[in-house]
Amino acid sequence: MSDQLQTHVDGSAPAPGSPAGGRPEGAISARVHTVGCSGLRTLTIRGFRLSSGDGADVAGFDLGPSPEEHLLAAVGSSLAQTIAHVACAHGLSLDRIDLDLSADLARDQTTAQIAGQIVRIAARAELTSEDDPGQFATLANDVLDVSPFAALIAAPIALTIAVAPVEASTSADDWEI
Repeated sequence: MSDQLQTHVDGSAPAPGSPAGGRPEGAISARVHTVGCSGLRTLTIRGFRLSSGDGADVAGFDLGPSPEEHLLAAVGSSLAQTIAHVACAHGLSLDRIDLDLSADLARDQTTAQIAGQIVRIAARAELTSEDDPGQFATLANDVLDVSPFAALIAAPIALTIAVAPVEASTSADDWEI
């Protein structure tokens, strides 16, 4: 089957001029592959491979971090990068950044198979620097003002999904678990 079905999460059609399957200039991409109903997913981003799974509490086999845990790690990575950039822009020196993050989940009451929705993320940053600690007084607010992930979380973004059923194949490909 080669028909491709595309719809936005809100049910609207794609924006005029937006590519259905292509990437606009300046875009990023990832590929996710799942075999059967195991819950194990292989993620490929620019040739880097990651694994994702679900815990037994959401009918998974605990074969890797959940998508929510990957999101939490991505938020932490983005915040660490933004802290470094903002500190540098303010002329501050940093020897080390350690971030601990936690998220609160609101369990989905309609489906026991879904972990839930992240409703709050808390981050604690420990910075090692030779600079006076008072020079870091506004850093948290400055980071939140320019953080790409803070903007993503605070503002809605367009999400589309295209479904393209394909014929089952018995041949092996490069996706191995």
